[in-house]
Amino acid sequence: MSEAVLQDLELPAGAVMADGPDWLEPVRRSAAARFASVGFPGARDEEWRFTPVAPIAQRTWRSAPAAPAPLPAELLTPFVFGHPEWSTLVFVDGAYSESLSRIGPLPPGALVGSLAEALRGDGELLRQHLSRHAPIDGSPFTALNTAAFRDGGLLRVPAGLELERPVHFVYLTTAAADGAAIHPRNLVVVERGARASVIESYVTLAPEGAYWTNPV
Repeated sequence: MSEAVLQDLELPAGAVMADGPDWLEPVRRSAAARFASVGFPGARDEEWRFTPVAPIAQRTWRSAPAAPAPLPAELLTPFVFGHPEWSTLVFVDGAYSESLSRIGPLPPGALVGSLAEALRGDGELLRQHLSRHAPIDGSPFTALNTAAFRDGGLLRVPAGLELERPVHFVYLTTAAADGAAIHPRNLVVVERGARASVIESYVTLAPEGAYWTNPV
């Protein structure tokens, strides 16, 4: 069943699974192989014996739309806090929306943005941290996320620095995500002596249907 999930998500085990820097390819390969090997957790897994995952494991999922349709900004009003000075990153059906997002004033050296955009730059920050803090053998869901993620929020706060305002990551699903699996990957690097507040919201505009959000 685990290999079927990889195939449904267009992620055959051992294949190159997404655009990105060269160092990311073996990370994704290992993660896909790990998930193909262990599959979904079951009742015999101590950490999951009280959490039935059959509604996820027994369903066929597809990839989310690569380019979601534009949305008017007023649809976000119920899900944000009315602080335009905050940095608010909005992801629609798993993809970063530049038009709905706003990055507020940041102190020198601080970074807020889209993980996918940062990966296209092959930054050393991502190489050091992206798969270090969430090992693929820690959870099958982490392994699948590592193999399948497309985008997510990125925050870096240099040593000794304090962000005065929160950073808000908003994951918004629409009716177009019905039947889709979305695997957000957030990377928050707060260095020694630094401080930051991060808010994550997972919300939907769809009145019905089913989707699967598997964040790390």
